[in-house]
Amino acid sequence: MKKVEIDELVNDYSAKGLVSTDAELVLVEAALFVEDCFHLRLTDDDFTGENLGSPEAIRTFLYKRLGA
Repeated sequence: MKKVEIDELVNDYSAKGLVSTDAELVLVEAALFVEDCFHLRLTDDDFTGENLGSPEAIRTFLYKRLGA
């Protein structure tokens, strides 16, 4: 998957707004987005703010995982 495709999906996801303000639920929501849209299996170690805590973090995480 190309960076531009990742960017489009992450931008769409972040434009929808968060369901919760709870930091842990935000990570779960982001993880579900990543697993559903990119067909990745996440491990417990992936559930961090560094990986999933913001659109930029998600984007960087996906670039690394998908080799973009």
